[in-house]
Amino acid sequence: MESIAVSALLAWLCFDSIYGLLSLLPVIVLNHLRHQKDAREAFDEEFRKQYRELLMSLVAGLQGGISVEKSFLSAEKEMTTLYGKECLLLEELHRLNTNVALSMPVENAFFDFAKVYPYEEVEDFASIFSFAKRLGANYTTNIRRTAAALGEGLELKQEISAITAEKRMELKIMCMMPLGILFYIRMGSPDYLETLYHNPAGVLVMILALGLYAASLGLGRFILRKGGAG
Repeated sequence: MESIAVSALLAWLCFDSIYGLLSLLPVIVLNHLRHQKDAREAFDEEFRKQYRELLMSLVAGLQGGISVEKSFLSAEKEMTTLYGKECLLLEELHRLNTNVALSMPVENAFFDFAKVYPYEEVEDFASIFSFAKRLGANYTTNIRRTAAALGEGLELKQEISAITAEKRMELKIMCMMPLGILFYIRMGSPDYLETLYHNPAGVLVMILALGLYAASLGLGRFILRKGGAG
């Protein structure tokens, strides 16, 4: 619905015609896909935040001298306290602890956990978890160090995301400014734009302007994404 509303506003501002929506069908589709991608990225960011809390809880338990199995139980309780029903990992974490209680090796239970959440940080921990268990010696120490190292990596990603959040907000404001200016002119001095409406030359100018506008937005998002990844 938001994509359609934005496209209808663009059709009115740029073409003074509802038929302008036909030329904006690609915008509607691309905007919908962008919203889906943004929602997925937001989910991934929240997952990594909660997963880091899980790892830190495991580290705390292991440093306290309790077993890996009991550390996962403790982590489940802590995650429930921190996030309640909003915890993205709670269902699978509970299943992990249930499987361990039914005599499944904890490293196998965590492999099942990793299959549900195929993130690099989860899969890496699952692999190292299993390898450390086979080595035997200093098993708990190796797991604790691995969890701590992964947690630090996730914390760094969160810090980068926080740094780029301000730039993302600035980009959103810059995205709205051209439309705001056009809306102001349209409402304050409608005659000023009359030459751009209802004639082939004006439509072509507006289409080119929209193309440059879309390219600028895409470039801004690309720079932010690369900056966040770097």
